[in-house]
Amino acid sequence: MTLIATLATNSVVVQVSDRRISLLHPNGSTELRDDVTNKAVLYENRATLTFTGLAELEDETTDLWIARRLADTPNLNDGLEKLTNDLTALFRRRPYRGHSHSIVMTGWKRNGPVEPTPFSGLVSNQFEVGKGWRASPSADFDWFVTMARPELPTLVFAPDLVPKSSARALYRQLLRVKSRGLNIANAVGLIAQEIRSVAGYRPTVGRELMVSILPKSAVPLGPVSELSVMSGHVNPDVPTFYSLSASGDQVAYGPTLVMNGMIISGYQARPITGN
Repeated sequence: MTLIATLATNSVVVQVSDRRISLLHPNGSTELRDDVTNKAVLYENRATLTFTGLAELEDETTDLWIARRLADTPNLNDGLEKLTNDLTALFRRRPYRGHSHSIVMTGWKRNGPVEPTPFSGLVSNQFEVGKGWRASPSADFDWFVTMARPELPTLVFAPDLVPKSSARALYRQLLRVKSRGLNIANAVGLIAQEIRSVAGYRPTVGRELMVSILPKSAVPLGPVSELSVMSGHVNPDVPTFYSLSASGDQVAYGPTLVMNGMIISGYQARPITGN
């Protein structure tokens, strides 16, 4: 089960997730299938979405399944409605029935010409508003978003695999970082450290991470005119994705992009090696 952290502030939103895919056997044991799977989807430089649950839906990878539905809708609100309805219908069928699944998101909501507001949210059959994470999944999916408070960052882990005491301690550290000007690289490092701490005792959580960064300054007023940057380091000034490796892997793995009704997926950037 993927562990996803979202940090929403008044200047930038960040999502960090592990990239492990594992198989759960009937006896409760797990088997590692892949440690570098892409689970991130960027929508129009406005929101980043990552899933926790099933890695494939209807014979395609879940990131592409999500991207196709977002690309077919005119805005994110309609896209979330479509994802919710299609997931509800799909998970009433075998072999999906009874499985937990969530799409975790963070991004920017813009109402006309006013300044965009950061948000975080879920499309899920695991979470119930006002009650929290369910012990067993619901038959229906629902979606909701929470707007971030302008003066305080919002930190959310999904699902709730991080002990509450650890989450509170991390939040206090992030507040100290923010008080010194919100160094995004330091914030990402603290979040990554927490996810890898959970990976030390949860075999379904990996140490290879994907980081997504969306600054408020890059939220488009109209059609998207610039691509995101695949990078080896944090860039808080442009929409940036980069993979944070625990093994020293130098490949930069790209997310699945949904822009102007198009989907770009499956690319990688590798260092040039000389003879």
